[in-house]
Amino acid sequence: MGNLADVTLSARGLSGDNWVTSTIVPFDGPSVADAGGPQFYDAGGSSSNGAGLGVSFSFGESLALDLGYTAGYPGAADPSVGIFAATSQSYIAQLSFIPDGFLNAGIAYLHNDQSDAFEGGDEGATNTYAGLVNLDFGSFFVAGHGAYSDFNGGNDFSWTAGLGFNDFLIEGSKFGVYGGQLPQLSGSVSNPFLVEGYYEIPFSKFITVTPAIIYGDANFDEAAGDSTGLWGALRATFRF
Repeated sequence: MGNLADVTLSARGLSGDNWVTSTIVPFDGPSVADAGGPQFYDAGGSSSNGAGLGVSFSFGESLALDLGYTAGYPGAADPSVGIFAATSQSYIAQLSFIPDGFLNAGIAYLHNDQSDAFEGGDEGATNTYAGLVNLDFGSFFVAGHGAYSDFNGGNDFSWTAGLGFNDFLIEGSKFGVYGGQLPQLSGSVSNPFLVEGYYEIPFSKFITVTPAIIYGDANFDEAAGDSTGLWGALRATFRF
């Protein structure tokens, strides 16, 4: 964070949690599944990754207020329209309490002109209200979030919760298990659920390997049968 404010301009590619100083929950990053994100940032924000503007205000060492705006063009873009009359627009505001101590927490609001990310139609607007918390005990943490969304034709509640251990068996490693109810997807009749266990192992300062086990139900079409499954994943990360 800067001494007072940081301003970010993006021609394309930023939306949702790209505008915030911290997503609070430590599953974001080490986890292999997108649900560690958490996913309400994607479902409640613009899915078009258009042009945007973000401002981050810092108040001392522990408090940050992040504001972001994204303008997108799902179809053919019309440059004469301008970013403030775009086909799809989204806004995000998040207040984060992120000291070095025991408690990290945040509250967020997202608005999206289109609600196609949720069950309920392709038109209208989505409003999402979320709270995030991380209790850091040093060698381990307990964290999670809850998010409520209202949109054209209904509402939705999603959440995740879990715990993790730093330096688990190997110095620099990260082990975590979390699960929860994910945002309702367009075309589904209920919320998907997911549980993931991951173990991020640093092999060197350049290479990290993360095996993970993921169990969940995609719920894209329950009429087609039960889509519950168990998957294994292995991610290798190279940093230069």
